[in-house]
Amino acid sequence: MRVRWRKLLRHRQTWAFVVGKFLTDPVWWFLLFWLPKYLHHRFGLD
Repeated sequence: MRVRWRKLLRHRQTWAFVVGKFLTDPVWWFLLFWLPKYLHHRFGLD
């Protein structure tokens, strides 16, 4: 089933998903890469 981008971008739900991903993905990647380094340096965890 093919969906055209123009038709998809007309829906509010699509834009809500895009905005949600735009706001949460940087936080997720920051924690994914920063948290293990912090725990290793602060508490000696591997």
